[in-house]
Amino acid sequence: MSFALKYRPNNFKDLIGQDVLVRVLHNAFHLDKIPQSILLTGSSGIGKTTAARIISMCLNCISGPTSTPCNTCKNCVSIKNFNHPDVIEIDAASNTSIEDVKVILENSHYVPITSKFKVYIIDEVHMLSNSAFNALLKVLEEPAPYVKFILATTEVKKIPVTIISRCQRFDLQRITTDNIVNHLKAIAKEENISFDEESIKLIAYNSDGSMRNALSLLEQSAIYSNKTLSEENTKKMLGYVSRHTLLKVIEFIVNGNTAEALNKFEEVCSSHSPVIVLDNILQMIYEICYFSITKDNNSSPDIDIITQIQNSKIQSPIFLSRLWQILLKGIQEVKSSVCIKQAANMLIIRLCYLSDLPSPKQIIEKLQSNIKANENGLDINCKMLLALLKNNNMQDLYNQLSQSNLEITYCSDGTSNIILTTMLPNNLQQELLHFLNNLTSKKWNISIKKNNNTCYNSRLDSTISDILQEFDGAKVINIENIKKEQ
Repeated sequence: MSFALKYRPNNFKDLIGQDVLVRVLHNAFHLDKIPQSILLTGSSGIGKTTAARIISMCLNCISGPTSTPCNTCKNCVSIKNFNHPDVIEIDAASNTSIEDVKVILENSHYVPITSKFKVYIIDEVHMLSNSAFNALLKVLEEPAPYVKFILATTEVKKIPVTIISRCQRFDLQRITTDNIVNHLKAIAKEENISFDEESIKLIAYNSDGSMRNALSLLEQSAIYSNKTLSEENTKKMLGYVSRHTLLKVIEFIVNGNTAEALNKFEEVCSSHSPVIVLDNILQMIYEICYFSITKDNNSSPDIDIITQIQNSKIQSPIFLSRLWQILLKGIQEVKSSVCIKQAANMLIIRLCYLSDLPSPKQIIEKLQSNIKANENGLDINCKMLLALLKNNNMQDLYNQLSQSNLEITYCSDGTSNIILTTMLPNNLQQELLHFLNNLTSKKWNISIKKNNNTCYNSRLDSTISDILQEFDGAKVINIENIKKEQ
């Protein structure tokens, strides 16, 4: 018998990592508030079907309903052996039609044969057809008092809301690595398997939060190593790629060394599948990124290697997240490709050239610096202005300004002033303003200064500017403020 079947939990106390489910159902049995329909969701191998069978035993135990089934009475033993007449397990993946659900409808009208409750366990319930769901809804809406439904699924989004709303839902969580490690150690001791700490951790990390996967890997490792688990043997059995080699590949990618990255990648792929190598690189990038943020020394079995990384770019979460995103999508493309090796090599090349691309932060900073530069514009002095006018063949303006005592000032509000001692003809004034505005991306004003007093400012009064444009040859000789009589 496999480890997964041999060590399947038979009561809530042995159900690992599902504390919420255990507590709610334990109290429900004590308070006699047992749900009519239960929906168990979560990834595969975390205990959905096992929990459903435990609930069935709690309901139909001779001493029940109870939260602690005896596991020795006739009903409990029959349920454990999958041959109890009142506990019906249905695989919805194989029985998807409305006819299959109609059979449940008809049989649910009959009272239990040997126990208190008739329990229907429908596994992978999301596989039912729409018409089958509609028929099931009718049963859930008007259930007989002696009938209980336990639905299990890995894809709850595919189940109609009308079905979910009529069930008490429990979202089962992936089992933590620590819980898996402790459980594997206990089973290894029970099976007289010698092991070291690292080999058990490797199995736990590769089980993806599934106790069933962990037990299968433990059994496989025990057979491979003749019940003597070691880190080296476990890595070979798992097809583990050297983390030092993977780190070298990542360093070449980060530094943009395409040739070196390809050579090292092909070297690793000579003894491993390209997809497995890419998956390992993806996992290591995640572990490096996670550690760089959390500084958690228990975040990876290869933490000793990760903590020795000196390359600042490899430690950058922003760059690593971009690398991870492209690699994640690229792995799917490699898996679906006819030419897996070539697709994997092209993915490595794409990753190498990613190092030359600016990050979103760098792009934003560059845009902001460009905006700031445009806002500040070009600062010019009097000598530069005259030279620019001369170089642009603006001879009339050059002659007028070179004969005037020219001053240029810059204000804190971003505007600039050109101060003259003689008034320019209106057409030259407009030409000068247009030239300066285009040249510097700033707002310019022309002021006329006589006897140290400003008598005209092109910014002060638009009416004056309009008059000067209307009457050719008109000049501003003096500006006086007239006090209004009280």
